[in-house]
Parts: sequence; structure tokens; C-alpha cells
Amino acid sequence: MIFRFLAIIGFLLILTLQVQAQFSNYRMKWVKVHDTRQLDSLSVYPGSIKILSAPATEVSYTYDAASNSLQWQKVPTTDSVLISFRVFPFRVGKPIFHRNPAAYDTNAFYKQEGAISNLGKQTPESREEIFSTKSINKTGSITRGISLGNTQNVFVNSALNLQLEGQLTDNISIVAAISDQNVPFQPEGNTQQLQEFDRVYVQLASKNAKLAAGDLVMQNPLWLQKQTKPSQFLRYYKNVQGAQAEVSYKAAPNSTARTSAGIAISKGKFASILLEVSEGVQGPYRLRGPANERFIIILANSEKVYVDGQLMKRGFNYDYVIDYNLAEIVFNTNILITKFTRVRVDFEYSDRIYSRTILNGSHSQTIGKFGVFANFYSERDNPNTPLTITLNDADKQLLSEIGDSLQKAVVSGISTVDEYNSNQILYEKVDSIVENVVYTMYKQSTNPERASYQLQFSDVGQGNGNYEVLQGNTANGKVYVWKGPLNGVPQGRYEPVKQIPTPNKKQMLTLGSEYNISKNQSIYAEVAFSERDVNLFSPLDSRDNKGNAFKFGYQNRGKVLSFLPNYEWLGNIDYEFDNKYFTPIDRFRDIEYDRDWSAQADTSRADDHIFNITAGIRRATTATQDSSYKATSPNYDTSGDKLIYRFSRRNRGGIINGWQQRIEASKRIGNLQLSSDVFLLRSSRSTDVSEWQRLQVNAAYLTKFLSPGYVYSMDKNSISSLARKDSVIGTAMNFETHQFYLKTQDTSRTRFRIDYTIRQDNLPVEGRLVKNTVSHTASTSLQTKIRQNNDINFLFTYRNLQNLRNPEDSRQEETVMGRIDWNGNWLQEHVRSELTYTAGTGRELQREYVFLLVPTGEGTHTWRDDNGDGRQDLNEFYEAINPDEKNYAKFFVPTDQYIRAFTNTLNYRLNLLMPRSWRGQGMVKSFLAKFSSVSSWTINKKITDDKLINRFIPFATDVPAEALLSAQEALRSTLFFNRASSKYGFDLALFRTLNKQLLTNGFESANTEELKLNSRMNVYKDVSVRLMLGRGIRNNASDYLENRNYRIRSQQAGPEVAWQPNAGFRLTATYLYNIKHNIFTTESNEQAISNQAGLEARWAKVSKRNLSVQARYIQIAYNGEVNNPLGYEMLEALRPGNNFTWSMNLQQRLTNGLQININYEGRNSEAQRTVHIGRMQVTALF
Repeated sequence: MIFRFLAIIGFLLILTLQVQAQFSNYRMKWVKVHDTRQLDSLSVYPGSIKILSAPATEVSYTYDAASNSLQWQKVPTTDSVLISFRVFPFRVGKPIFHRNPAAYDTNAFYKQEGAISNLGKQTPESREEIFSTKSINKTGSITRGISLGNTQNVFVNSALNLQLEGQLTDNISIVAAISDQNVPFQPEGNTQQLQEFDRVYVQLASKNAKLAAGDLVMQNPLWLQKQTKPSQFLRYYKNVQGAQAEVSYKAAPNSTARTSAGIAISKGKFASILLEVSEGVQGPYRLRGPANERFIIILANSEKVYVDGQLMKRGFNYDYVIDYNLAEIVFNTNILITKFTRVRVDFEYSDRIYSRTILNGSHSQTIGKFGVFANFYSERDNPNTPLTITLNDADKQLLSEIGDSLQKAVVSGISTVDEYNSNQILYEKVDSIVENVVYTMYKQSTNPERASYQLQFSDVGQGNGNYEVLQGNTANGKVYVWKGPLNGVPQGRYEPVKQIPTPNKKQMLTLGSEYNISKNQSIYAEVAFSERDVNLFSPLDSRDNKGNAFKFGYQNRGKVLSFLPNYEWLGNIDYEFDNKYFTPIDRFRDIEYDRDWSAQADTSRADDHIFNITAGIRRATTATQDSSYKATSPNYDTSGDKLIYRFSRRNRGGIINGWQQRIEASKRIGNLQLSSDVFLLRSSRSTDVSEWQRLQVNAAYLTKFLSPGYVYSMDKNSISSLARKDSVIGTAMNFETHQFYLKTQDTSRTRFRIDYTIRQDNLPVEGRLVKNTVSHTASTSLQTKIRQNNDINFLFTYRNLQNLRNPEDSRQEETVMGRIDWNGNWLQEHVRSELTYTAGTGRELQREYVFLLVPTGEGTHTWRDDNGDGRQDLNEFYEAINPDEKNYAKFFVPTDQYIRAFTNTLNYRLNLLMPRSWRGQGMVKSFLAKFSSVSSWTINKKITDDKLINRFIPFATDVPAEALLSAQEALRSTLFFNRASSKYGFDLALFRTLNKQLLTNGFESANTEELKLNSRMNVYKDVSVRLMLGRGIRNNASDYLENRNYRIRSQQAGPEVAWQPNAGFRLTATYLYNIKHNIFTTESNEQAISNQAGLEARWAKVSKRNLSVQARYIQIAYNGEVNNPLGYEMLEALRPGNNFTWSMNLQQRLTNGLQININYEGRNSEAQRTVHIGRMQVTALF
């Protein structure tokens, strides 16, 4: 599809081809919708801002030129918008100068080779592009490359990044954003705005019409053009690849209409799941599919996370982060997770089993005060076009006979192979006798004559299978072993079977109308027809495929009362009926709607009758509040005075039969702000009755500086048996809380808040509610600025949970977590630091990994068959050093095995620069002024040791090895002397890394520590000399791969001489002496001594050509084993004796905007054939 779009765009560009080149100040970006957003580093021309992805009637914003930010006044209905604008070639308020200070920078020679001679005489840079267009602004590039060699296959690669905006004709505009980086992963979910790797978006628009194609988000249309209330029944949000067209027109003098239609291929499937969380554990928590699929990939930016009914915000500085590729979510320290926390996640996950086609269409029209609409949506799998599975005739016959009984769609996972392949895990068939019964089973085999079966296993639950995963396995993949039954009962959890997914269909048509009695009053009606078939292969069980629903009502959105001029009354009354076979596309009710009726969102079929009535008054300036009750919110809506009453009656067969009542009230009396929320429920079912009482009262005394407050919450649900009166058999929630808080106003320069909460939970035991637990939670937060130079954010939470039901159990669960953010600078920014520290409780996942073959150069590892058996073992994969050996990638395979752990992270940066004013002020100050330093330290640890110093001090060193589950640490620190001088200088660099991982077979760790001293001096005008001295330690440990245990100490020394007679030529000669010792044990005697000499020449012609040629000779003396991990590391992927490497790289500008890059590398070692690798890449700039 992407090539089709490129062809269309290229044709349109050729039509408007012009000769004149131009510099584009045009910008276009997707912006996540939130309060403020800085658009660009340059100042934006206010009149050029355009919202491209939303109608102008749906958004409203203001632009602040001083802060270069955008603020929404009317927030769009989508989560992000496409914005275009133009920028000035400067930033308002930024210092300007007549002469470029870079021309007088004495250190410029070391910042960019060959650039010193050009400073001070630079001309304004013109934009390079392969062709220019007058009416279309564009930016980006397209790259195509090829790689080949005598040790690899031929590979091609490509990358595309293109943005277009302009006029095709006087009436038709084009907007395009195309990115194709060939990255098969979802982006990281640790920021609020995502950087997507592959995306195509093209939009053609005129005054009344719009056509968008590519990677789109299809979502339910608005009810009517003048309303913000969506359709009651048709809700969907789909990431698709397709096209969507929309046109607005005047159907009559007093009638306007809007029609849209779209067709697309779906990228995934919608799911809504409830996470099971643990007391005090922030994560990670694994998301599964609705059919309990264990390993899924979440589509980026498709998730909505709700905690206790509240919508969370993604990002490291907000509420949670998510790994889309592993489907894991971790909550930040500002969100307290307890055993009572309700976490529900709506998301789309990749499900491309069948080709799925989506069709949608909508039409809305107003005729005076009357409006009508029609919406259609269809989502259908193509049974004849499976994408990731293969169905034979027997499989299709089975699916045609099972109807809607999808649990019967199970077939054998055993298949035969035509020939033996040592890189595959194969099995042989054998017989086993257990308790005098003969069983046929399969066991892994490397015998080419017997290993002829390939097995696909499924997790069928413990005690339902006859196989288990082999522990301590060193093969490149999972190996399953047979576990004999005991007394005829299976003892395993895996079976060689597989579930066949069935193609399905979902479809809905809605029709509706609305009549506006007045500006704020209307009557409305809507009817919906749904169809769902879960198995398109089978005509059986089709009686429940079609359903219907309807809703009608009256709405008053606010009418001023004559006897209370400052108040308005509002009301609503409606009735809804859902047929028992009615099936929505996606969830169309509030996230906790069924829970508020004390019911589970299950698949039980029953007719649903719902009656709602709302009446109340509020201050005329208060915005309409129509959100559901949030029992755990510490501060209920206090935006104004109001009194609102809601009543609901619902009858859903024998599942729900009851009523709800709710009263919301708030009032401000002087400085006293009062608010309350009351909720009552009674619902009868065939065997029990549910009663629910909720009460939340908030009292706050508002002052200019401090505001104390108190919140009382009661949430008591009891489910009683009809057979045994007054016998409580269950509860969804039953607690009371008292919360006391003290806070400052949000407008204060220093903002802080202190909370203390007591909560008691009850549990039904033997027919009555008894005290179960009591918790004490204290939290404090602080945001302040000290002397304009230091920003401090502080958050701390402590929670203590006690068990009251069992007095003999004196154990208490404690949760301690916090976060500190500190940015500071002193001495006129000569000392700058950034600190982020977090501590809490989480989980560490036991992982497995496999190595998969990838195109050469795109991997990270290489495989060497050390034992010559042709089988890929985990201990035969090495982290590749030579580019031609990078043909395997390491992929982690998550499991369901978690270990609770204490977590702490530290991110610290420190920049030190002596005052410039000290230069030339005496010997001591002038000497000290030459020093500067740059340091960064990152630590991420998960431990099981509960000692306070180890839990909360990231750099604690006395953590027992068995208690350290995982660790990632990186320390980089460089001390410079005379850094700004072009004559001479020194720098001392310290580099340290630590990486430890928890795997299913044990631990694996790798540590590195290096200390290097570099000196430089310009001997003559065109000759410079460098000297490097270094020492280091590299330690590798594994408790299940014994040959991966080593500790290498290295020492290095080497000079470098460079001759640069002009800006176009540079010749460099190098020598390096390196000695390595394995000091893993006292008996280790492996030693490698290498002498390396090299010569490099570079030719450069500004804006035309860059050519570099390099040759190296490496002589290595080594006394150890070559074919093992230690030998690979000591020899750095070379061989003992004489080694030669050479390379050539050419960057050539062919024409304006067209560049070519040719790279050649070669390597030769003793007793090895010569390796040749060539790459060519062409880049066209737009």
C-alpha cells in the first residue's frame, strides 16, 4: 500500500515541478492533546497555525508567542491532532549577535574536523532537494540500500521520511506525513507523545470535502454536527490502513448535511480486561487477550487505563508506562496500587490471523430544528484469506461442524518434517509404560534418523496435559518433556495441540433523530441493529447472530430559572431497550457501568430495560457534569453550587432487577466549601439480592495560603442470599475511609499537600460482615522553586495494612514509595545538576531468550558451532564484534513467573565548569579555570533484600548476590583539562556498566569497568599528537552456562599522529598495545597480547565528496582455547597470529538533493578465508 501512495504523490509532484529551490519554514507534527504544548524551538507565525485533522468547529485554542505554546480552549474529541504552521528564522527573546561566536572558538578544531578553516566565512545554507516545487512545501528523504558479501546473502533495505503540505490546485490542498523505517516493533510507551516508526498519512482537502488515506484511526462519528454527544450504541476506535472520505454540503436553504464513508484493513482487535493486582506492587502487569492469549503485542497509543474508574495518563512523568511489545504496564509512584485497586485496560492488540475488512459510513442532516442521522459499521474476516495460519480441508471441515462452540476448534500440533534440520527442535516418537499402560509420547532428539516430528504445544492448564518445559535447557528454544500420568491423571500443563482461531463478523446499523425544542432542550431517539457471527465457516447456531436496541428521551442542558437568576435547572429522561442478542462493536457504556449495578460484564443473554431520570439546579456558570460516581476520588467536583438528583431503573432478566439513586450537592459558604455524593442501589436476582450504599462528603476551608480539609467515604456493598435471609454471601466492596488533608492553592509558588487516610474493609464470613483489614496511608507532595535556580518535586507515600480477621496473624504489609525530581544550577550555571530518584515495590519477570536469524548487519550476535554438532546451543552465540557476523538477534520470551521485589532507580547528571572570569587572573585561578567535568549515573535495581539501606540506596554495595534479581547501571564521568584549548589538553574518563538479568534457568550478568587517560597536543600547525592509556575489567557470569564465566583484566596504550595540511585532506597513523589476562580463578592463565598498527586517510570536498580509507594490521599472541566465549572475547572476534582489516567509505553528492554512499570492508586472519562486504545506499532529499 505504501508504494501505491508514493506513486500517487510522485505523480502529483511531477505535475507541479518547478526549477527554483527554496528553503522551507513549514512544520507539521502530531500533537498529543493536553493543556499546553511548545510547538517549536523557533518562534511560530500565529496566523499560519492550522489544525489539519479536525474540523475548525470542533477545536478552539490560543497561542502565546512569549512561551511559544498552544493552549486548548475547546479540546478536540481525538487524543491527538495534526498541526501545521510556519516559523520565523529566529526565536523571540533569544540573544542575537552580529558576528558568529563560533568563528572565534579556539576548540572548534576538535569539535569538527576540517571545519576550523571555514569558520567566519560561511554563507547562508541553501536547502538541498532533488527537485523543488513552488506550491507544495516538503521535507524529508528516501533511502534505498543493498548489502552483499562472500559470507552473507544479498540484502536490501529502505527508509522513508516525507512530509508534504501545499496546494495541488487553487481549491485542493494536500497534507502528507509518510514514515517507513522498516522497524517491526511498536514504539516505547514511556512518554505521552509517541514517535511512531512506520506511518503513512495522506490527506486531500477542499473547502467542503476531505479524503484521508493510509494509517488512520477510524472512530464513531458524532451524533449531530452541532452536538457533542456521540451515538449511544455505536462506539469504536480502530487503528487501520485504508481511506476515509467526508463531504459537507447544503441540501436545502435551511438544511445542512455531512456524509462520510471509509474502507480499510484492520490492524488489530479491541479488548477490555480487568487486571489482577497485588498489594503495594506497581508492576509490571501483563495484559492478555480476551481469549486468555498469553503473549500479545499492543498497538501503540490504543490503550486507555482506568484506575478505580479514573482515566490515567501515560508517561514517565505522569501515571504509568507501558511496553507495547511485551504487553506490560508499570504504574508510577504517584499511583498507589493496593489489593483493592480496580484496574481496567481497554486496548487494541495485533491480531492479523485473517484479512479483516472494515467498512463504515455515516450521514447526518439538519432541517431547521430537526436532525436525522444514520451510521453503519462492518468488520468482517475473510475465511479464504488466512494470514498467519494454514488451514487444510480437514480443519475447514471441523470448523464448519462446531457452530459457535469455539472450544471444540482444537487440532493436533504434531507434524512431520521432510528432512532433519539441526537448527530446529525436533522430536521422535517412542512408547512408554506407566502402571502397566502403554503410552505413545514424544521426546526431543538429535538423531537424524529418528527425529522426524515437529511439535507445537499449548498451555492447557496444570493437570490437563502430559508435558512440561525442560528446565536448564541450553538449546536455542523451548524443549518439552513428557511427564507420565499418576493413577491415570495427567501431571503436566502442556499438550501438542493447537487452537484454530475462527473468522468472525461484527456489524451495526444505527438510525436516529433529534428535535431541538429550544437552544438547550431537545428530544431524541435512536435505534440500532447488530449482527455478530463468531464462526463464518459454519452456518450452525446462527439464531443468536442478530439483535437490536433503541433509546429515546428528553434532555434539558440548562435553562435559567426566573426566580433564581444565577441558577439554571437541568433534566433528562430516557428509556433504553437492548435485545438479548444485541452485540456492540466495542464497549459503549461507562467503564464501571455494570459494576455499579453489582453485575459482571459477562456474556449472559437477556433483554435489558433501562429507565433514567435526572433533575437538578446549578449555578449558570458551572459546566455540565455528567460523569459517573468515583468512590475513591479524594476531592469530588467542587466547581460550583449545585444539587442534582438521578434515578435509574433496570431490568435485565434474572441478572439485574433493581434501581439506583444518586444525589450530588455542593455549596460554598464564605471560605467553607462543602460537597457530597450519595449513591444507593438495590438489585434482585434469581438467588440473591445486592444492596449498595455509597457516601462521600468533602469539607474544605479555603484560604489564601493553606486549606485544611476532611473527606469521609463509605462504600458498602452486600450480596445476601434469598434462601437464607440476612446471610451475606459476597461483596464487591465494603469499606469506610476518613481522610484528612492540608494543601496550598494551585497558584502558589510553593505547592504542597499532606494526606492521612484510615480505611477499614469488611469481608463476609459465615453469613455476616466482619472486619477484615485496616490500613493507614500517609502521603505528602511538594513542588517548589528555590531562588529561581532550583526546581524540586517531592512525593512520598507510606501505607500500613493490618489483618483484623485473624488476630494470631501479626504480620503487617507495608508499602513505602516515593520520588524526587531536582533540577538545579549554581554560580551562574557553572554547576548544573539533574536528579530523578524513585523507590517502590514491583515485580521481576523471569525471562527466556532465543536467537533468530536476521539480515546481516541488522543483528547483534553471531553463532559459532564450537562443538561441531551442527546444533545451535545458547552457549554458542556471542555478541558480534565484526559487522559481517551480526546476523542473529536476541529476543526475550516472557513467561508468567514473577518474583516480588523492591525497586529503586536513579538518574543523575552533573556538569561542572570553572568560571570563565578566572582566566588570566593569576596562576592559581588560571590553572583551575582549565578544569571541567561531565558526569551521568543511571541505576535501576530490583532486589529481595528488605534492609532499608539496600531498599532505598541505589548504590548500596552490600546487597547479597542471590537477593539482586536484576540490575542495570551505567556510570560515565569525564574530567577535562584545558578542553577549550586548541594547543593541548587532557581528559580522564571513567566508564562502568552493570547488567544482571533473571532468566528461567538462572542468572546472567555482565560487568564492565574502564579508565582511560587521553592527551592531545598540536606539535605544529598541521600536525597533532594523541596518547591514550587505559585499563579495564570485563566480567561475565552465568550460573547455568558454565563456559560464560570469566573475568578479563586489560591494559592498553597507544599513540596517534595526524597530519592535516589543509581542510580537504587528513592522514592519521595509529598504534595500540593491548594485553589481556583472564583472572576468573587463581588457576586461570589465559593471556592475549596484541599489537595493532593502522593508517587512515581522508579526503573531503565541501558539499561534494567525502572519502576515507583505512587499513589495520593486528598481531595477536594467545595461549588459550579459541572456540569458546572466552576466546572470542580475548581475541575480539579475530584469530591468533596475523590479522588484517581494511575499509573504504565514499560519500558522493551526485546532483542537488541526491547522494550516494558506498562502503567496503575486508578482513583476513590466519587459516581463514578472506571476508569481503560491500554496501551501497542512495538517498534522495525532498
